[in-house]
Amino acid sequence: MAEHGELFDFVARTGKFSEPLARHLFQQILQALFACYQKGIAHRDLKPENLLIGNGYKLLLADFGFSSLLSKHKNKKGMLGKLNTYLGTEAYMAPEIHLRLDYNGTSVDLFAAAIILFVMVSGAPPFEEAKPSDNFYKWLCTNKYSEFWDTHKSTCNYSNEFIDLMNAMLAFDPT
Repeated sequence: MAEHGELFDFVARTGKFSEPLARHLFQQILQALFACYQKGIAHRDLKPENLLIGNGYKLLLADFGFSSLLSKHKNKKGMLGKLNTYLGTEAYMAPEIHLRLDYNGTSVDLFAAAIILFVMVSGAPPFEEAKPSDNFYKWLCTNKYSEFWDTHKSTCNYSNEFIDLMNAMLAFDPT
């Protein structure tokens, strides 16, 4: 079923991807997440090790051990409430989880998806952890995007569209 193994191993073997290939795979990640959300599920541990590459290079989302039913977290008005469990893989966790704040399950999945996209294009993660104290993430926390990108320019030649997308998806404020 997963003839090509984990996305993590695939990136390690092949190196960074072109933006068009990364975009194609990223669209599949978003489609998988959307399918989860339609079923009322947040994954909460999205990482390259949990993305399997099947026949025809189709991505398969795996390991739902940390997933949560969104509907079980409704507030008194019936609106989806916030989650508060500290879990996931630290390098892919959104800042609100690191800060032990209540969080939206879909937002933290999308944050992790952005890190995965960055890894696919760069061949390396954008930062160690999404904490204000992290040497790289601190620039995103303080809206000093040019400093962040200046530190990564030696890794890759990023398109303006990619930079804009990453700035939005990796923002400190999940809204």
